Amino acid sequence: MPSSRKLLTLFAFVAAASLASAQQGGDAKKKTGSDSLKQRETKKSAAAKPKESAKPKEVAKAEEKKPLPKLSLPLPKGYESKDVVIPYTDGTGKKSMVFRIGVGMRLDDEHVNMSNLLIEMFDEQGQQEMTIELPASQLSLSTRTITGNKSVTIKRSDFQLTGQTMEFNTETKQGWIKGDVKMIIFDLSEKTGEGAPKKEGKGS
Repeated sequence: MPSSRKLLTLFAFVAAASLASAQQGGDAKKKTGSDSLKQRETKKSAAAKPKESAKPKEVAKAEEKKPLPKLSLPLPKGYESKDVVIPYTDGTGKKSMVFRIGVGMRLDDEHVNMSNLLIEMFDEQGQQEMTIELPASQLSLSTRTITGNKSVTIKRSDFQLTGQTMEFNTETKQGWIKGDVKMIIFDLSEKTGEGAPKKEGKGS
């Protein structure tokens, strides 16, 4: 009888272990099946998701500004031209600047040397806004940039700016001036219409 009880207890233990193993196996199969289902759903979702179009990039490239064409000046290569007047217009055809060159000579296809250059700049209403005087300068036709290494004087109704060297982009109307920079600001009186020096500043 004791042997029967031991045998029954052993069978119960084996049965419980088998049941636990079966449950673990079932859970593992369910988990594996669930993971496989999730992977299939992920693949379907990825397949169903449309690929990003390359059109925006193409549009962005198309919208990029193309480089400006080389500036054209009616100056023969290797010969001096005197008292040259060249009007400069913006993208809308309005006169934005006038180049008055005392003596100009084209060095090559890229560069023009200019002496006694006066640049007149105009506002949107066509009124003269500012002048730039350069006794000696050089114009790059490809970059449309003027450089001067002797002296420069910039004048406007409310100030005067002088310096030794300058670089000026004729397209963007931006540049810099260096070397013993001095600025005089005028106090303009609306009643008298006269301008008197107000403040003088110095820079490097």
